[in-house]
Amino acid sequence: MSGWTLKFPLALGQTVTSDWNTDLTQGSNTITAANTSHNATIAPGASITLGYLAAHTGDSSPPPRFTLNGDACAVGR
Repeated sequence: MSGWTLKFPLALGQTVTSDWNTDLTQGSNTITAANTSHNATIAPGASITLGYLAAHTGDSSPPPRFTLNGDACAVGR
């Protein structure tokens, strides 16, 4: 995969305060995490790690769904 974008919603009142290994933007309550120059290409069978910290005003629930380059991802809990 060359170039990727991961999108997911945050609960109302959650705001990203920091992130790593991604170019992350927050619009309303939708997060868009995109590749950086050092992790733009993901080889078959490989993985990358990215993360974020968020503050909240009461609802600390995890994101209920994710899409990777527009395709829905399975969410394990």
